Amino acid sequence: MKKAMISQRYSGRSKEEIMAERDEAVKKLESLGYEAVNVFFTDEWNKFEALKKYGEKKNVPLFFYSLRMEALSNCDAIYFCKGWEYDCNCKMDHEAALIYGIRVLYD
Repeated sequence: MKKAMISQRYSGRSKEEIMAERDEAVKKLESLGYEAVNVFFTDEWNKFEALKKYGEKKNVPLFFYSLRMEALSNCDAIYFCKGWEYDCNCKMDHEAALIYGIRVLYD
């Protein structure tokens, strides 16, 4: 099955808002024949203790962004939720997709 990463704005939003938007995006992607790839790092990822196995990180946000790029490298497409253009990570996702020829889908 084809895979698509979801790129969405997180800042200024509750976890519930993010998850509701993500659930809708997953439904849309599934209707297009894609499996959604999760890059909303929750649970163990939001605990700094979990990072110890990777060693000390001077820039934790950049480390998490590198995980997004790792996920994107295994995808056939990327899906941008509304408001993506106002988020730094989403803009970087967009540029990477364009540069590396990954199919771009918009809400």
